Amino acid sequence: SAGTCPLHTSPSTTTASTIGADAYHQIEAVHFTLREQLAIRPEQAVYAEFLEAARMRIRALYGLDAQTAIAFGPSGTDLEYLALALALRSGQPVCNLVVEVDEVGSGCQLSQAGRYFAPRTALGHAVEKGAPLPGFDPDRIRVETLRMRGDTGPLQPVRAYARMLDDAIAGALSRGERPLVHVIHRSKTGIIAPSLDGLDAILSRFACRIEGAVDACQGRISPEAITGYLARGAMVFVTGSKFFGGPPFSAFAL
Repeated sequence: SAGTCPLHTSPSTTTASTIGADAYHQIEAVHFTLREQLAIRPEQAVYAEFLEAARMRIRALYGLDAQTAIAFGPSGTDLEYLALALALRSGQPVCNLVVEVDEVGSGCQLSQAGRYFAPRTALGHAVEKGAPLPGFDPDRIRVETLRMRGDTGPLQPVRAYARMLDDAIAGALSRGERPLVHVIHRSKTGIIAPSLDGLDAILSRFACRIEGAVDACQGRISPEAITGYLARGAMVFVTGSKFFGGPPFSAFAL
Protein backbone atom coordinates (compact mmCIF):
# COMPACT_ATOMS: atom_id res chain seq x y z
CA SER A 1 0.00 0.00 0.00
CA ALA A 2 1.05 3.64 -0.39
CA GLY A 3 1.67 3.89 3.33
CA THR A 4 4.16 1.05 3.51
CA CYS A 5 6.47 1.42 0.51
CA PRO A 6 8.42 4.32 -1.07
CA LEU A 7 6.14 4.14 -4.10
CA HIS A 8 5.24 0.80 -5.61
CA THR A 9 6.67 -2.36 -7.08
CA SER A 10 6.38 -4.40 -10.24
CA PRO A 11 7.59 -7.87 -11.31
CA SER A 12 11.29 -8.51 -10.88
CA THR A 13 13.86 -9.02 -13.62
CA THR A 14 17.32 -10.46 -14.04
CA THR A 15 20.63 -8.63 -14.43
CA ALA A 16 20.52 -9.20 -18.20
CA SER A 17 17.75 -10.71 -20.27
CA THR A 18 18.39 -12.95 -23.26
CA ILE A 19 18.84 -10.82 -26.36
CA GLY A 20 15.77 -10.78 -28.60
CA ALA A 21 15.88 -11.99 -32.21
CA ASP A 22 15.01 -8.53 -33.60
CA ALA A 23 17.78 -6.91 -31.57
CA TYR A 24 20.26 -9.56 -32.69
CA HIS A 25 19.45 -9.00 -36.38
CA GLN A 26 19.69 -5.24 -35.88
CA ILE A 27 23.15 -5.62 -34.35
CA GLU A 28 24.24 -7.84 -37.23
CA ALA A 29 23.14 -5.17 -39.71
CA VAL A 30 24.88 -2.38 -37.78
CA HIS A 31 28.06 -4.44 -37.50
CA PHE A 32 28.05 -5.11 -41.25
CA THR A 33 27.61 -1.41 -42.01
CA LEU A 34 30.41 -0.42 -39.66
CA ARG A 35 32.80 -2.94 -41.20
CA GLU A 36 32.03 -1.55 -44.66
CA GLN A 37 32.73 1.98 -43.43
CA LEU A 38 35.99 0.95 -41.76
CA ALA A 39 37.29 -0.29 -45.08
CA ILE A 40 37.22 3.23 -46.52
CA ARG A 41 37.27 5.65 -43.56
CA PRO A 42 39.35 6.22 -40.39
CA GLU A 43 38.19 4.19 -37.38
CA GLN A 44 37.84 7.17 -35.04
CA ALA A 45 35.63 9.04 -37.51
CA VAL A 46 33.36 6.02 -38.04
CA TYR A 47 33.09 5.41 -34.30
CA ALA A 48 32.33 9.05 -33.44
CA GLU A 49 29.71 9.30 -36.20
CA PHE A 50 28.04 6.07 -35.07
CA LEU A 51 27.80 7.25 -31.45
CA GLU A 52 26.37 10.61 -32.49
CA ALA A 53 23.74 8.85 -34.61
CA ALA A 54 22.87 6.68 -31.58
CA ARG A 55 22.49 9.81 -29.45
CA MET A 56 20.08 11.27 -32.00
CA ARG A 57 17.97 8.09 -31.97
CA ILE A 58 17.85 8.02 -28.16
CA ARG A 59 16.82 11.69 -28.00
CA ALA A 60 14.07 11.01 -30.54
CA LEU A 61 12.90 7.90 -28.65
CA TYR A 62 12.47 9.78 -25.37
CA GLY A 63 11.47 13.14 -26.84
CA LEU A 64 14.58 14.90 -25.50
CA ASP A 65 15.97 18.17 -26.80
CA ALA A 66 19.25 18.39 -28.69
CA GLN A 67 21.04 19.84 -25.65
CA THR A 68 20.59 16.65 -23.61
CA ALA A 69 24.06 15.16 -23.21
CA ILE A 70 24.37 11.39 -23.62
CA ALA A 71 27.35 9.29 -22.51
CA PHE A 72 27.75 5.60 -23.28
CA GLY A 73 29.21 2.92 -21.02
CA PRO A 74 29.48 -0.86 -20.79
CA SER A 75 26.98 -1.09 -17.93
CA GLY A 76 25.03 0.87 -15.37
CA THR A 77 27.68 -0.14 -12.84
CA ASP A 78 30.35 1.54 -14.98
CA LEU A 79 28.23 4.69 -15.32
CA GLU A 80 28.49 5.16 -11.55
CA TYR A 81 32.04 6.36 -12.19
CA LEU A 82 30.66 9.17 -14.35
CA ALA A 83 28.20 10.32 -11.68
CA LEU A 84 30.96 10.23 -9.07
CA ALA A 85 33.41 12.17 -11.26
CA LEU A 86 30.83 14.88 -11.91
CA ALA A 87 30.01 15.16 -8.20
CA LEU A 88 33.71 15.50 -7.36
CA ARG A 89 33.93 18.59 -9.60
CA SER A 90 32.51 20.60 -6.69
CA GLY A 91 35.90 20.29 -4.96
CA GLN A 92 34.24 18.79 -1.88
CA PRO A 93 34.51 15.19 -0.68
CA VAL A 94 31.51 13.21 -1.93
CA CYS A 95 29.04 11.23 0.14
CA ASN A 96 27.46 8.74 -2.24
CA LEU A 97 23.99 8.03 -0.82
CA VAL A 98 22.77 4.85 -2.46
CA VAL A 99 19.59 2.85 -2.20
CA GLU A 100 19.60 -0.75 -0.97
CA VAL A 101 22.57 -2.26 -2.79
CA ASP A 102 20.91 -5.68 -3.15
CA GLU A 103 18.24 -4.08 -5.36
CA VAL A 104 20.74 -2.94 -8.02
CA GLY A 105 23.88 -4.23 -9.76
CA SER A 106 26.11 -6.40 -7.58
CA GLY A 107 29.22 -4.33 -8.35
CA CYS A 108 27.67 -0.92 -7.70
CA GLN A 109 28.88 -0.58 -4.13
CA LEU A 110 32.48 -0.72 -5.38
CA SER A 111 32.01 1.53 -8.42
CA GLN A 112 30.09 4.02 -6.27
CA ALA A 113 33.23 4.22 -4.14
CA GLY A 114 35.44 4.81 -7.18
CA ARG A 115 36.91 1.30 -7.04
CA TYR A 116 37.23 -1.53 -9.55
CA PHE A 117 34.20 -3.80 -9.24
CA ALA A 118 35.65 -6.74 -11.21
CA PRO A 119 39.10 -8.26 -11.81
CA ARG A 120 38.95 -7.26 -15.49
CA THR A 121 37.86 -3.99 -17.11
CA ALA A 122 35.48 -3.64 -20.05
CA LEU A 123 38.53 -3.33 -22.32
CA GLY A 124 39.99 -6.56 -20.98
CA HIS A 125 42.70 -5.15 -18.69
CA ALA A 126 43.47 -7.18 -15.57
CA VAL A 127 43.03 -5.10 -12.39
CA GLU A 128 42.68 -5.67 -8.65
CA LYS A 129 39.02 -5.83 -7.67
CA GLY A 130 38.36 -3.27 -4.93
CA ALA A 131 41.41 -1.13 -5.72
CA PRO A 132 40.77 2.59 -6.38
CA LEU A 133 40.58 3.71 -10.00
CA PRO A 134 43.25 6.22 -11.04
CA GLY A 135 41.89 9.71 -10.43
CA PHE A 136 39.51 8.68 -7.64
CA ASP A 137 40.89 9.49 -4.19
CA PRO A 138 39.32 7.04 -1.70
CA ASP A 139 39.79 9.59 1.08
CA ARG A 140 37.39 11.93 -0.72
CA ILE A 141 34.62 9.39 -1.32
CA ARG A 142 32.27 7.88 1.23
CA VAL A 143 29.43 5.49 0.43
CA GLU A 144 26.38 5.35 2.67
CA THR A 145 23.73 2.74 1.93
CA LEU A 146 20.12 3.41 2.89
CA ARG A 147 18.08 0.29 3.51
CA MET A 148 14.60 0.23 2.04
CA ARG A 149 13.76 -3.14 3.56
CA GLY A 150 13.72 -4.41 7.12
CA ASP A 151 15.57 -7.53 8.21
CA THR A 152 12.63 -9.74 7.26
CA GLY A 153 11.98 -8.14 3.87
CA PRO A 154 9.08 -5.65 4.16
CA LEU A 155 9.62 -2.16 2.73
CA GLN A 156 10.13 0.85 4.96
CA PRO A 157 7.09 3.14 5.46
CA VAL A 158 7.23 6.19 3.23
CA ARG A 159 7.74 8.68 6.05
CA ALA A 160 10.44 6.58 7.75
CA TYR A 161 12.41 6.27 4.52
CA ALA A 162 12.03 10.02 3.81
CA ARG A 163 13.36 10.86 7.30
CA MET A 164 16.28 8.50 6.87
CA LEU A 165 17.25 10.06 3.53
CA ASP A 166 16.77 13.59 4.85
CA ASP A 167 18.98 12.89 7.87
CA ALA A 168 21.68 11.32 5.69
CA ILE A 169 21.81 14.36 3.39
CA ALA A 170 21.89 16.79 6.32
CA GLY A 171 24.64 14.76 7.98
CA ALA A 172 26.77 14.75 4.82
CA LEU A 173 26.41 18.52 4.41
CA SER A 174 27.35 19.08 8.06
CA ARG A 175 30.61 17.20 7.39
CA GLY A 176 31.40 19.40 4.40
CA GLU A 177 30.59 16.63 1.89
CA ARG A 178 28.75 16.89 -1.41
CA PRO A 179 25.80 14.46 -1.27
CA LEU A 180 25.27 12.39 -4.41
CA VAL A 181 21.68 11.22 -3.94
CA HIS A 182 20.62 8.10 -5.81
CA VAL A 183 17.05 7.53 -6.92
CA ILE A 184 16.15 4.00 -7.95
CA HIS A 185 13.51 3.80 -10.66
CA ARG A 186 12.52 0.14 -10.88
CA SER A 187 15.01 -1.92 -8.94
CA LYS A 188 15.41 -5.63 -9.65
CA THR A 189 12.22 -6.15 -7.65
CA GLY A 190 10.47 -3.16 -9.26
CA ILE A 191 10.86 -0.53 -6.52
CA ILE A 192 10.88 3.23 -7.11
CA ALA A 193 12.44 5.22 -4.28
CA PRO A 194 12.23 7.99 -3.40
CA SER A 195 9.06 8.99 -5.24
CA LEU A 196 9.06 12.11 -7.41
CA ASP A 197 7.24 13.97 -4.62
CA GLY A 198 9.92 12.79 -2.22
CA LEU A 199 12.63 14.03 -4.57
CA ASP A 200 10.91 17.41 -4.83
CA ALA A 201 10.83 17.66 -1.03
CA ILE A 202 14.56 16.99 -0.92
CA LEU A 203 15.26 19.59 -3.61
CA SER A 204 13.08 22.20 -1.88
CA ARG A 205 15.14 21.86 1.28
CA PHE A 206 18.66 21.30 -0.05
CA ALA A 207 18.39 22.94 -3.51
CA CYS A 208 21.72 23.13 -5.38
CA ARG A 209 23.79 21.64 -2.55
CA ILE A 210 23.24 18.08 -3.77
CA GLU A 211 23.80 16.01 -6.92
CA GLY A 212 21.27 13.51 -8.25
CA ALA A 213 21.58 10.23 -10.16
CA VAL A 214 18.64 8.03 -11.20
CA ASP A 215 19.23 4.31 -11.64
CA ALA A 216 16.67 3.41 -14.31
CA CYS A 217 18.88 0.62 -15.64
CA GLN A 218 15.99 -1.81 -15.94
CA GLY A 219 14.73 0.35 -18.83
CA ARG A 220 11.19 0.34 -17.42
CA ILE A 221 10.75 4.10 -17.41
CA SER A 222 8.54 6.42 -19.46
CA PRO A 223 9.78 9.40 -21.50
CA GLU A 224 7.76 11.64 -19.17
CA ALA A 225 9.55 10.27 -16.11
CA ILE A 226 12.95 10.76 -17.76
CA THR A 227 12.25 14.38 -18.68
CA GLY A 228 10.93 14.94 -15.15
CA TYR A 229 14.17 13.73 -13.62
CA LEU A 230 16.32 15.70 -16.09
CA ALA A 231 14.32 18.86 -15.37
CA ARG A 232 15.25 18.41 -11.72
CA GLY A 233 18.96 18.32 -12.53
CA ALA A 234 19.50 14.56 -12.13
CA MET A 235 21.28 12.31 -14.59
CA VAL A 236 19.52 9.11 -15.61
CA PHE A 237 21.14 5.70 -16.25
CA VAL A 238 19.49 3.24 -18.66
CA THR A 239 20.70 -0.11 -20.03
CA GLY A 240 19.58 -1.97 -23.12
CA SER A 241 20.09 -5.46 -21.72
CA LYS A 242 16.90 -5.82 -19.70
CA PHE A 243 13.45 -4.49 -20.68
CA PHE A 244 14.60 -3.68 -24.23
CA GLY A 245 15.93 -7.17 -24.90
CA GLY A 246 19.21 -5.85 -26.29
CA PRO A 247 22.72 -7.22 -25.73
CA PRO A 248 24.45 -7.30 -22.35
CA PHE A 249 26.88 -4.49 -21.65
CA SER A 250 24.98 -1.67 -23.35
CA ALA A 251 24.29 1.38 -21.22
CA PHE A 252 23.93 5.12 -21.48
CA ALA A 253 23.60 8.11 -19.19
CA LEU A 254 21.30 11.03 -19.97
